[in-house]
Amino acid sequence: MKPINDDPDALVREEVAADLLNVSVRTLQSWRLRRAGPPFVQVGRAVRYRRRDLISWIEANTVGSFPKGEPTNELARDQVGAQAARRLSGCKSSADVHGSLR
Repeated sequence: MKPINDDPDALVREEVAADLLNVSVRTLQSWRLRRAGPPFVQVGRAVRYRRRDLISWIEANTVGSFPKGEPTNELARDQVGAQAARRLSGCKSSADVHGSLR
């Protein structure tokens, strides 16, 4: 399979789009029938995907993402949340925070 062109407006075949999204071609076809999934371009009978649309669709469907610099795992988020709660309540320890919640 050819590498994906760096041109964001390049049209790619559904096989390339499926590889990029890590789904099967059949999944893409199913999404098209249900008007789900990334936008596509119909060129006669051929179906193509614009690289820019695939990337935008991936970003729009990313769940649980955090801005740069934010923690990405649950434990880190809990620790940051506890630190913020301590700052807001003036408590010195996590035990104080948990005790004040009871």
